Amino acid sequence: MQVIWGTAILADAVVRVLMAFALPVGVVPALGGALWPVTFVILQVVTNVYFARAGFWRLLITGPGHYRPGG
Repeated sequence: MQVIWGTAILADAVVRVLMAFALPVGVVPALGGALWPVTFVILQVVTNVYFARAGFWRLLITGPGHYRPGG
């Protein structure tokens, strides 16, 4: 999970640097402010999909005594 978030935050930083070089100065703060919520929502979706596939939500709801890996 740390790799997913670390990679996404690094990609966010790269996009911000590219925006700073490529876009007009007046546009960058507005897009920079919008970039983090978009990045965060994408990360939340990816995190929840990962947890669902790994069975984490099932384990959280049913408790550790009812969990069977892969089932």
